[in-house]
Amino acid sequence: ARLARVRLARGEPQDTEPALPFYVRERVALTTAERLARGGKA
Repeated sequence: ARLARVRLARGEPQDTEPALPFYVRERVALTTAERLARGGKA
């Protein structure tokens, strides 16, 4: 964070990719169709 602050003060470009959240799994729930296909309830 300190290094980024210094670079920002100098007007240097910043790479924003490291600041993006990392998702292990974007979908946390099954869709209704997926639940039904596994024999679950709607």
